[in-house]
Amino acid sequence: MIPIKYGPIVDYALCSGCKLCYDACPMDVYGWNKEKKTPILLYPGECRLCGWCEMSCPNLAIHLELPLHARIDLGIHPELENLYEDPETS
Repeated sequence: MIPIKYGPIVDYALCSGCKLCYDACPMDVYGWNKEKKTPILLYPGECRLCGWCEMSCPNLAIHLELPLHARIDLGIHPELENLYEDPETS
C-alpha cells in the first residue's frame, strides 16, 4: 500500500471533539473514535481536497495538505513553500 502524503491533517491538541469535520466531509474520509471523541482519518485517499473539513473546524485543528501537483499548479514552488513561515513558530 502506498502511503498518502496529502489530505487532511488533524492536530489533536487543538481538536475539541465537536464532530463538525466528520459531519462536513462529503467523501466520508473520516471515522469517529467514540472513546476519545476525535475524528479518525479512515480513507485519506478518498479526499478530494474540497476543504470543507478545514473550513468547518472552529479551532483550526485541521490543515489540508495539497499534493505536489496541486501546489505546482497553484504556483507554490516545492523548495520555497516554507519560505514565508515565521522562524519563531517553526
